[in-house]
Amino acid sequence: MTIHLSTPALAVRFTPAAPGPLPTLRRLLGSVLAWFSFPLTFILLSWVGISTASIGGSCASGGPYDIAVQCPESDAPQVAVAVILAFVAILGFALAGGFGVSLLAIGGFTIFGGFGALFIAGWVAKLLSSGLIVGGAFALFAIALLGVWLWAAPRSVVLGTMRVTGERYYSTEQAYDDILRVDPERAATLVKPRPVDWLISVGVWLVAAGSGTFVALSWIGVL
Repeated sequence: MTIHLSTPALAVRFTPAAPGPLPTLRRLLGSVLAWFSFPLTFILLSWVGISTASIGGSCASGGPYDIAVQCPESDAPQVAVAVILAFVAILGFALAGGFGVSLLAIGGFTIFGGFGALFIAGWVAKLLSSGLIVGGAFALFAIALLGVWLWAAPRSVVLGTMRVTGERYYSTEQAYDDILRVDPERAATLVKPRPVDWLISVGVWLVAAGSGTFVALSWIGVL
């Protein structure tokens, strides 16, 4: 990275380092880790919630107590694995550095929307008013979250903010024109997404998320 200083304003200009294979592999691996771990975590935790709801909505295990309702034996290992994989997903998101399908946008929508659906399903099955209230709130938050993201930066939901090789996208043609007028050097470092960029981003997401979903469903015995 080189730094250029100009006077009298002493403006600082940063020239990004040329893309290399290691940063590219890091971003690719990060996206794969994030999207493999996230659906696996979500499905395992959802299954624990469903199994707990099926035995009355509460349970306990361990300790020198008389326990009316024992938790299913599979719950403890599934929760433990899900928690570890949640941290792996966060690590993957950090390593991806802005490349690929947005874990914040799609992941956030999935978490709030998915758990909202589970609460609403509990209300339908058990007629619990709390399920409708909590589930409805979760569902509305999921819709609002994704809606704001799609309104503010729709392309970044699927593409992220940069290519796998590290070049940053500009958000819209108007935004690029504004940057070009104010800072031509920065504008020169921004790129427009190519069809291959869409293919890589969506392809990595489909393969990684599909693999995580398959492993999770196999684990809980659905497949």
